[in-house]
Amino acid sequence: MAFCALAAPVQRAQAQPLLPKANELPLAAGDVVRLDILDDSTDPVSLPVGADGNIQAPFLGSVHVAGKSIAEALDTLNRHYKDAKIFVSPKVSLAVESYRQIFVLGDVRQPGAYPFQVGLTVQKAVALAGGHIAVTAPQDPVLAQARIRGDIDTARSDVAREAISVARLSAQIAGHDEILDTDIPTDAKPYLRGVDLDPLRDLANRILKSDESGIATKIAALDAQITSARRSTVLFEQLLKKVGTSADLTRSDLDRAKGLNKRGLNTLSQVSDIERQLGSEESRQLEVMGDLSNINREIGVLESEIVDTRQTHHLTLLSDLQDHGSALDKAIVSLKSSEQALVAVVGFQAARATANVDIALSYAIRRDTAQGERSAEETSPLRPGDVVVVTMKTDTNDAIPAGKQDAQHLVQR
Repeated sequence: MAFCALAAPVQRAQAQPLLPKANELPLAAGDVVRLDILDDSTDPVSLPVGADGNIQAPFLGSVHVAGKSIAEALDTLNRHYKDAKIFVSPKVSLAVESYRQIFVLGDVRQPGAYPFQVGLTVQKAVALAGGHIAVTAPQDPVLAQARIRGDIDTARSDVAREAISVARLSAQIAGHDEILDTDIPTDAKPYLRGVDLDPLRDLANRILKSDESGIATKIAALDAQITSARRSTVLFEQLLKKVGTSADLTRSDLDRAKGLNKRGLNTLSQVSDIERQLGSEESRQLEVMGDLSNINREIGVLESEIVDTRQTHHLTLLSDLQDHGSALDKAIVSLKSSEQALVAVVGFQAARATANVDIALSYAIRRDTAQGERSAEETSPLRPGDVVVVTMKTDTNDAIPAGKQDAQHLVQR
């Protein structure tokens, strides 16, 4: 029976960087913070850091926190609350609710995304992913192949579902009546070959039409109210004109009555009656003007509501598109990781079946910084959003590639 020896990663002489403390980690898009206004009776709110690095803080709106520690972000919020004169002495608490996930890829038993924990190292991340496939017992690769093929099917279904969701939202934003082929994300298309998208597409089109119909119905109802209000303004303007004409005639009558009274041709009581009539007509004139002003104000409110409805709907679509786009990216990463794992498992099985193999493991960390990918050790600390790549190397040059050829056939099935 062939056997393999697992060699530890080569240790480097340089000292490992210290594990970052929770309050030192910079915030970034994808993190979620919890904000609590201590003098307020409302519950704490969860605020995701958006792609632009901003959170939507209560009473403030958009505040940039990306790149800041949690303490620095709290200082920024307090300063904004003071500058906006919302609080004289803000009493606000801010804590990290969750960090961005990390990803473990390559030659591990369960590649994929995992929650970030403060104090996480490469070794702990590999343990979360089930450990190296090299430590698998001789019979395990057969079971591992079946499990990974199931993971591939699941991940491919996730890619299809999220891709159609992204396509639906893109179609709605573009004003399409249904999903077009151009609405399907280009990055997802290579992973959708051979997948029956018709059921997902039909369901997404029904959702699209139902959603757009609901918005159109609401806007049509508001338009109908505006039309009715405009008809009322026409009637009130006509009434205002008549009341104004009547008041003008009464003023003329009052002037004549006063002239006749000076000549002793009528009494003061007759003059007083006309003055009371004029006062009543002027009051009516002001009343009609007030009613007309209220109707115009109502029209303005309804028109603003239409704008808000459209804007809110558009922002909701953009937010959902961002969420499903992120989910699609994760599904694609998971699918690629599972395919890589299948290649590695089959390659390792082929190598073990043909020769005694010494296996060494190497690690790399991909980080969204100027450093890009860098080599790592088991004790290397991780940060939120890091991608850990585990690579299995052997002392035979032909064993793994031969297995990979078989694995590629399995992946394509």
